[in-house]
This record gives sequence, structure tokens and C-alpha cells, in this order.
Amino acid sequence: MSQKVRPERPSQTIAIIALPESLSSRWVTRLLWFTGETYAVGSLYPGRCPNIRSPVPARFLDYSRSDSWVNQLRNRRFQLFESLIAPLISDQPLTILDLGGTPDYWVQRGLADDPKLAITVLNLTGPARSVQRVNCIVGDATDLSDFAQDQFDIVFSNSVIEHLGNLPAQQRMAEEARRVGRGYLVQTPARSFPIEPHVLLPGFQFLNQSTQRWVLTRTGLSGLGRMSADAAGDLIAELRLLSGQEVRTLFPDATIYREKIGGLTKSYTAHAIPNKIR
Repeated sequence: MSQKVRPERPSQTIAIIALPESLSSRWVTRLLWFTGETYAVGSLYPGRCPNIRSPVPARFLDYSRSDSWVNQLRNRRFQLFESLIAPLISDQPLTILDLGGTPDYWVQRGLADDPKLAITVLNLTGPARSVQRVNCIVGDATDLSDFAQDQFDIVFSNSVIEHLGNLPAQQRMAEEARRVGRGYLVQTPARSFPIEPHVLLPGFQFLNQSTQRWVLTRTGLSGLGRMSADAAGDLIAELRLLSGQEVRTLFPDATIYREKIGGLTKSYTAHAIPNKIR
């Protein structure tokens, strides 16, 4: 018999993941480890989801906490980026353009106040809070016409390109990232991984749109909870996971790093960072 999980007292951030209360914390932890991705209220889809109380302590899911489980996974992935830019650090700050990121991401990585880096974050909306030394601008990752060729030393993007909804938009973002940066690193979840990382459901990415809509609006199985028809439609139109071949096509000059969990490719990181910038 499964042990019933007693919810913790409400914390500042309420995690959202629709799992039966009878599910043991051991199996919940295994699910989080296997997917490596999950989200909290207001982090990625603000206003779309009900405040579902999670049987998992928020310390597992809360991106605002540097010691959370998901941030530990992100930190492991970020070590590749740090190793690639380490030889480029000099007396002049390394200029980095983060497409679709947040200043908090760099705070959690411990680099927001690094004087050796000059970080610019570009997103469709302004940040929830400002962070000293991180320049935040509103813009579209598929149209960087305000920036000159090679204006930035490095263009960085973490789990953004799969949210553009269609291949032409993804192509435009890839082209712009390669144009405005002397080097780049773009990470995205793998379509072939068994569990869709945004809704935390096996095989969701392989369902037709009408079935996806039914799952999101009529069941509580999704990690985002039961959604309204409009919210589900927006999410379905937004998500388009990439295959390994598509990543290779979008970034033909890149080295492709495959993050693996249990022998399966969890994500792709396309990077083309020169050995020397100046």
C-alpha cells in the first residue's frame, strides 16, 4: 500500500504538479530526477494554472531557491557553459546576450555581479525585479535587428527556442543568435525524451493537438494542472520540441552536446564558442 503524503504548510512559492496524493514521495522524487524539469506558479506560465497544492516540498521545484533540486540540475548543465567561456575571460568584460532569460537565472548561477561579465537579458516582457549589473531589455529573439553583427561576445539561451511554436520562427532565432554573437550556446529539451518536460507526461509531444487539448483541459494528469481551453490552446501552439537532426540543421557550425539521463538524451546544447574573442 502506498504511503499517503501529507502536504507541507504553504510556502512562499507554491509548486504546481498534479500528482495523486497517494503517490509516495519516493516516486515523486524519482519523477523529478528523471525529467529534470518542472515549474512553479508564476515562473513560466503566469495566470494559466490553478494553485494546485503539490505533495512535493517546494524546495524541489522552486527556481527562486539556489538549493532547490531543479536548480541543482541546471547548475550541472551550466558547468559546460562556464568551462567554454573560461578561456575567454580577460581584463575586458565578456559581453553576453541571454535570449529569453531572466536576471534571476544569473543570480542563481552566482554570476550576476561578476565584473568580468557584462550580461544583457532580452525577453518579451520586463523582469519581475531588477538586478544590479544585469541589463534587461524587452525584445523578440527572432528579430534582433537592433543589434549589429558580432555585437556580443556570446549569445546564450536556455530552454527558449522550443517555445516559438513553429520551425520558421525557430530558424529565425537560430540565425539571429549566430549573427549577433561571436559565439553562442543554445540549449533545448530533446523531443525524443519519453517525458514531455513542460507538462510532465510520457509521450505528450507525440499526441495530436486535439488529444493534447483534451488531456490538458479534461484531466488533472498534467504537471500544469487542469487548464482552461484558451490556456491549453496557447500552450499547444507555443511548444515545439526539436529533434537532434533539427538542432543540427539550425546550428550547422555547432558542436552538439547531448545531456543524457538513464542512457536517453534529455536535452541538446548547441555551442560554437571560439577559443579567442579578442
